[in-house]
Amino acid sequence: MLEAIKNTIFGGYHYPCKGNKFTLTEDSKSAKCKEAKFEVKDGDQYLVFKFDPSKKIKRDGNNIKQLFSFFEEGEYQSICDYIIFYKKSKGDLFAIICNLKSDNIGNNVIQINAGEIFADFIYKTAKRISPDNFTSKKLKIVKVLFSSIRHYSEGKNNQSGIINYLSNSETSRTMLLYNNCHNEITRR
Repeated sequence: MLEAIKNTIFGGYHYPCKGNKFTLTEDSKSAKCKEAKFEVKDGDQYLVFKFDPSKKIKRDGNNIKQLFSFFEEGEYQSICDYIIFYKKSKGDLFAIICNLKSDNIGNNVIQINAGEIFADFIYKTAKRISPDNFTSKKLKIVKVLFSSIRHYSEGKNNQSGIINYLSNSETSRTMLLYNNCHNEITRR
């Protein structure tokens, strides 16, 4: 499944990570939330994409200036920082929609919702092209924000469905994907 998904997206957006523990970073020098840490179990697989139009990604010798060249400027171009496709050894497939923010969460919900829609589109496109490679019938979505301060409450009071991890100069919690991929939204 993950290989079919990887082949669906232009390679310039693949974010190379290896091992059971990996860290995703925020490149802005002024960011107070510089990293998001993750851990997977042996036998689990994952694939990370970073859709950052400010990076100089080239295709056919030309810089890609807009992620979605068919959309207008502004919020239409918004998307989360990372999308992690995570496959548990028992077959469940998840898309972890991940944002890193400092004090101001601004358009976080817009970015995460756009990431959810885009991850579902990637999944359905890969499944349409390579149906024999898919044992998981549904994609499960997990929304997560790593931030320097807490923006979303834990438990029943969190209406956004976004899991909030603290990551700043004093603390940096690790998201254990094998434990946290049960509070998901199942996509058709």
